[in-house]
Amino acid sequence: MTVTKGGKRKDGSQTRYFSCTGKSHNRTCKGTKKPVYADCLEDMVYELVSEKIDTFKCCRKRISADNSNQINFLKNRISEIKKSQEKLVDLLMNDALESDMINLLNERAKKLAEEKANILSKIEMLENEES
Repeated sequence: MTVTKGGKRKDGSQTRYFSCTGKSHNRTCKGTKKPVYADCLEDMVYELVSEKIDTFKCCRKRISADNSNQINFLKNRISEIKKSQEKLVDLLMNDALESDMINLLNERAKKLAEEKANILSKIEMLENEES
């Protein structure tokens, strides 16, 4: 297909239309005998693409700005908890600790794990609330 320009109109614009190259070069085109105007084809493609985009809009997950800020804050807190857990693991791997200190570190690790689980459930609740 090639774009061909038609004659000029009184207002100075030109019509554009698509024509099959086989029609003009080899005379082997079995397509439409009428020209396909570029404006009409562009409008039709625009409408079809718009309809397709509209179908995607209803399925898209939307999170309000308030919830997204809160979700980001909670995710940052999770990363802080992970760092604290890594430090606790490093301390527990130290052989010089007494049993009382190991028990305290284990309790702290349990509290961090519970806090992390609570934060993850809050994040999930906020994301489900908006969708």
